[in-house]
Amino acid sequence: MKKSFTLVEIVIVMAVLAILMSVVAPSGFRSIEKARILRALGDYNTYRAAIVSLYSDTGHWPVDVPSTECPVKLESGETALDHDKYRWHGWDGPYLEKMQPSTPWAGIYYLCYLDSSVVTIKNSLWLAIENRCYPDGASDTCGMSDRTGLRIDELLDYNNGLKERVFVGKDGDYCAQIAGDVE
Repeated sequence: MKKSFTLVEIVIVMAVLAILMSVVAPSGFRSIEKARILRALGDYNTYRAAIVSLYSDTGHWPVDVPSTECPVKLESGETALDHDKYRWHGWDGPYLEKMQPSTPWAGIYYLCYLDSSVVTIKNSLWLAIENRCYPDGASDTCGMSDRTGLRIDELLDYNNGLKERVFVGKDGDYCAQIAGDVE
């Protein structure tokens, strides 16, 4: 006689597997978001260190100040971080081995100068995490959630002992301060 599983046994096994997947799947998605947050924080710290080193060596920021636009897309060849674009005295780079132009959410990194009319911190340099999709910025569906932005804000506040390090700008874009009083 041939032994096989009954329909009831198969349904019970499928129900148990569905319950297990409903418990495991959200944990997996949280892990993915945590990894994205850690990469964004790593990118921020890398860019901040490179920009401060550039300023320390040359006395220049990688964007023209003052400017209220976000003019500089952080890609290879766009700034003085990876090559001596402006022939500044004291340049001792490259300050970055490889530019990381896209955010963990497939958005675009920009470097911005914001004056005191835009933010409470006087004349400061910010790393903008734009929700426009890399590389051409044609779509604005690549932003992070507000919950993720608040989590990054908490982590930056905790690590740096400062408040208002990250803020929500227009259209859900986020900016993280690199340096204050940069005039």
